[in-house]
Amino acid sequence: MRALRGVWAAAAVAAGLVLLGCDDRGRAVLVVEGFRATPETLSFGPTALGGVVTREVVLENDGRAPFTVYGVKSSVASVQVADVTGPFTVGAGQRHTLKVLFSPSVEGEMAGALTIETDSAEAGAHGQATIGAKGRGVRAFATVGLRTLDFGNVEVGTAHVLKLPLSNTTEAAVSARIALGGPDADQFTSDGVADQVVLAPGQSVEVPVAFNPKRLGAAVATATVSVCNGCDPVLVELMGLGIASRL
Repeated sequence: MRALRGVWAAAAVAAGLVLLGCDDRGRAVLVVEGFRATPETLSFGPTALGGVVTREVVLENDGRAPFTVYGVKSSVASVQVADVTGPFTVGAGQRHTLKVLFSPSVEGEMAGALTIETDSAEAGAHGQATIGAKGRGVRAFATVGLRTLDFGNVEVGTAHVLKLPLSNTTEAAVSARIALGGPDADQFTSDGVADQVVLAPGQSVEVPVAFNPKRLGAAVATATVSVCNGCDPVLVELMGLGIASRL
């Protein structure tokens, strides 16, 4: 009888069960690990060329024994898993989150898969679980509504603000950034210089640009607007005239 129990225990271990030891009556106790990966498919949606969209895969162990993940492989180059440099263990009752990045370099549909290699019999055939991945690379860019901002006459020591319209008529989110240059750039400021302006599909914003003359006379500068990854920037001419106080 003991021999039969030994054979049964060995077969259970081979099938993915883990022998933990004996209970308080001296009987062998076999426990299975519980592997679960969600979601079944990662959907990245339309993504700007050169941009990055992040999704998460959660590996969960709802059993009573640990399992080891030896690696995670992507079938397409535009989908990568971040921060997985070697094997890791997911203990009983624990979960591990994987960050998956989609960064398309060409337009069109993407269909691929992630293969998760484990020692868990519940992961699938040969301990491998498969997560689908789909998305679409699109050209996304911001549209700049004006090419010139003329602030007119502004008293030295005061400020006048105009709005630079930006819009996104594409299918994917896009980031724009403004850089100020030119001989009198020190007299102009914009919120878009310090931070990127992120535009969701269909969104329009007005970015404030201020002329704060520090000296008398004409002031000229250029706002260089980066409208997408890899695109030529849009140049907006800034001009104004610093005048003496009317008081």
